[in-house]
Amino acid sequence: MGYLLVMAGGILQGAFMLPMKSTRKWAWENTWFVYALTAFLIWPWLFVLLTIPHPFTVLATTSMRSLVLVQVFGLGWGVGAVLGFMTGEWKGASRKAYTLAVSGVAILILAIGVVGYANQL
Repeated sequence: MGYLLVMAGGILQGAFMLPMKSTRKWAWENTWFVYALTAFLIWPWLFVLLTIPHPFTVLATTSMRSLVLVQVFGLGWGVGAVLGFMTGEWKGASRKAYTLAVSGVAILILAIGVVGYANQL
């Protein structure tokens, strides 16, 4: 099940730009708002509620330090994603190149997270 979720996440991460063809007339801020709402709020909570038994109990028993670290690194990821996209638009980078770069970074972060977790065992 875990491998399937990782594969689904990779596919979704790599394909998140596809709907932008339908939103060419929108300002990029509006497109990113819809993307952020679905990618950072709706889908994660849906997956959590479907895959983790008693997720609110897990959150309640997690240390404050861990919760703060997750928030800080998540904020860093979000700022980096927005600034990276803005830089790509200003410099004329293609959306395909950006999609591949984001997918590569996601794989790298996954690998670092797995190794870091394995070292704690």
